[in-house]
Amino acid sequence: MAINIRDTKGDVIGAGVCGSGNTIAHTIINNNTTIVLHGKEEIEWLKTINDDSSSELRINKDGKVDAKNLENVQSTKALGNNISDIWELIRKAENEKGVQIEKIQAGQLLISRNELLIKNIMLQGNLYFFSGDPYNSNQCFDKIIGMDPNNLLAWYNKGNVLAYTGNPQGAIQCFDKAIEIDPNYVWAWNDKGMLLTSLGLVNEAMTCFDRAIEIDSKITIPWYNKGILLANLGNPQGAIQCFDNAIDIDRTFAPAWYNKAVVLNSIGRMMEAMQCLNVARTLGLPV
Repeated sequence: MAINIRDTKGDVIGAGVCGSGNTIAHTIINNNTTIVLHGKEEIEWLKTINDDSSSELRINKDGKVDAKNLENVQSTKALGNNISDIWELIRKAENEKGVQIEKIQAGQLLISRNELLIKNIMLQGNLYFFSGDPYNSNQCFDKIIGMDPNNLLAWYNKGNVLAYTGNPQGAIQCFDKAIEIDPNYVWAWNDKGMLLTSLGLVNEAMTCFDRAIEIDSKITIPWYNKGILLANLGNPQGAIQCFDNAIDIDRTFAPAWYNKAVVLNSIGRMMEAMQCLNVARTLGLPV
């Protein structure tokens, strides 16, 4: 059953397919303004959508969705469909009672209608992107920004959509806005650094990677990106150290093994390079 998700003015904000097809057990309380969901699955859905990390798009330097996100595409689609069930329930309850539901409760989680609406649009934006529709994806993030100008993830996701569609300057402006909202948001610093690298602004890019590492030195990607930049700048020892740091954090991160092999080979350490290359192959990198 197709479901159009509408806001209180009746505007379509996204579309989904009914996930479970089951009737959701619920109760309306507090003068018909709070809806309580009782189903175990519905409680889990809201817990998942309440996790902001599930709403991020991350684009690598080749303009492709990050592998981590590719693995989560199906679960993101399923979550979007399931949340559509909840929105259909809310819409029906509002139509029947002639009031707007203000809060949704599931287990210990209490979320406002506006919060759930924004998170749902975020999911729809991701789903549009995964289906190859960056225009409508960007429209979703713009809609969120119109509702909540300080929504960190909307600015961040919009930045990555703009980067993907070949607008690095616009993307950098979005990442700058995300950083303005949260100066410690590692991924905005990292992704800004990647774009600055692609524009040849290497000093500014290095500053971004260093800031990301300063914020959280236990994240692999900024170390890896700094290593790539150092290698391109002719600093093989610094690059190898960065790749080693990335490997120490995640020994299954094949690109760090591969690029370490490339740099080792460039300075004549061929035996070590072959060892690293073999590890990358073992981890599934097609080299």
